[in-house]
Amino acid sequence: MTPIRPRPTRTREASCSLLLPDSRDPVPRLAAPFLLAGIFDSEHRGRENASGQAKEKKKIAIVEDEPQLLSTYSTLLKGLGYHSIYVFTSGEAFILAVSAGSASPDLVIMDYRLPGMDGIEAAKRVAALRPEVKIVIATADDSVRRQSRVLGYSFLQKPFSLKQLLRILAIA
Repeated sequence: MTPIRPRPTRTREASCSLLLPDSRDPVPRLAAPFLLAGIFDSEHRGRENASGQAKEKKKIAIVEDEPQLLSTYSTLLKGLGYHSIYVFTSGEAFILAVSAGSASPDLVIMDYRLPGMDGIEAAKRVAALRPEVKIVIATADDSVRRQSRVLGYSFLQKPFSLKQLLRILAIA
């Protein structure tokens, strides 16, 4: 895995690409906290409403069967100021939690290739239970891009950059 290095831009912001590990790579324990501490300013950590108070962050669910990716996503989202993060390793477990009321996310980052039920089918079932939930299908399998968008879900092609993740979080 290549180290993460910020690239200066012409504005006061910095950008970087995040290479997510595959299942054979060891988990980089210090990469994400170091990255988050050095790159994000208050603009990315929280937005303020018209009265100057910080807006409450969305509750996010991550449905991903790869433990390293699940850990990386959780670390990144916590570093961005999201405190309500639900994590699941299968679509079935996520659907059960939503139907039981033990998970109530505003946004779901859903892998497509999951054990058992695929991410599209799980997303359809969650959308039937909670139509207001925004769903992002995150996968390396580009063949589901069109299907995701036809169903009204956002699509995030793996591997994706931190900038792409931030864009999805802002619009979803």
